[in-house]
Amino acid sequence: EVEFYYNPSRSITFTCAYNYTNYDRIKFPDNITDLGAEQILGQSPHRATMVGKYTFNKKGKLNGLSMGLNQRYRSGSVSKILEDFNGNELGELKFKDEWVTGCFANYDRRLGSGRNAPKLGVRFSISNLFNKKDLVNRTKRAMYHESRSYNLNVKISF
Repeated sequence: EVEFYYNPSRSITFTCAYNYTNYDRIKFPDNITDLGAEQILGQSPHRATMVGKYTFNKKGKLNGLSMGLNQRYRSGSVSKILEDFNGNELGELKFKDEWVTGCFANYDRRLGSGRNAPKLGVRFSISNLFNKKDLVNRTKRAMYHESRSYNLNVKISF
């Protein structure tokens, strides 16, 4: 697992994260047959996230506002090994790579001028920005990707 942060200026931030997990099981001796398949099914070995964020100038009219995009990636995976009625292996149920894009806007501001003034935080985000409806794999289950969703969070800290 690795993460990179890059800040080319005070206003721009890029974050990239990558994760690899080896889901292949070890080979067992021939006399051990009841431990299951040699691969853990339903898991994506490669995952990555990329985020770009722009924060507006602290002295301008948009002080406290930041906006950004994110991209998530999951590599293809195998959900199930298909067998016939006699237990003969027919093949695997495979899923393609998955790409999902989102965007967000954050607004943070003090509600007063004192040191202990309450803080207001507002976050609006859109998941699955392009409304992809691909068939995806989650732990041995196949389902269609959830449709575009909107989320608004408001927080006041005292």
